[in-house]
Amino acid sequence: MTRIVFIRVQEKFSKLEKLYQIAYKHFFQKQPLLFLISDPVALEFLDQFFWDTPPHSFLPHPTPLLSIELSVIENYPYIFNLSPKPILKVEEINTIYELEDHTSPERLRQSQEKHKCYEERVPHCLEKRGGY
Repeated sequence: MTRIVFIRVQEKFSKLEKLYQIAYKHFFQKQPLLFLISDPVALEFLDQFFWDTPPHSFLPHPTPLLSIELSVIENYPYIFNLSPKPILKVEEINTIYELEDHTSPERLRQSQEKHKCYEERVPHCLEKRGGY
């Protein structure tokens, strides 16, 4: 059964910190994780962030364990959805991570809309976390 995990973030730095923590965890536990992004500029930013973080190391990507893409691709049972729309085809996915993003009114509205959509389609799968 798919889990949909909403992770609350209050500021931009904590958002990047959560992204790194989850990527690191999945990479070293050998659990394939895909970051889904709808904007090529944001994709480049996250790509560089993973190469630069932490300062004297990096998270290797793209690999079968970690990738950043503009669309969902197969063989990634864990997806961190950073696109503005929910993932509607959840059958093949173990976990979908979403941000409950309080960094701006627009981002919070998007988070609430995604939450509502998931609640209507797969209500038994939702989780909320303040941290990770």
